Amino acid sequence: MDLFAWLAWLFQSGGSVMVASWILERIPSYVNLVSAEAKKYIFWAASFALSSLAFAAVNYVPRDVLELLAPYFGFAYGTFAVIFLGTVFHFFDKK
Repeated sequence: MDLFAWLAWLFQSGGSVMVASWILERIPSYVNLVSAEAKKYIFWAASFALSSLAFAAVNYVPRDVLELLAPYFGFAYGTFAVIFLGTVFHFFDKK
């Protein structure tokens, strides 16, 4: 997936909801200290913010700038995918 496809996924098909959930669930103060009612509003705001930022990036950042950043996104995306898949593999490999 390239940078443009990822940004489109964030604001068009609910990707922002998945990303916000993944990020928030890794913040201890969100998981342990926030009430269920507050979590609902924080989650909604985070999802909306991610979606809005992705939309703004696609529509207002010059394409040349996004093309300049695309290789770095590829490195980060690829590294994340390998680490995440490795973690899943080791989780099941131990059993």
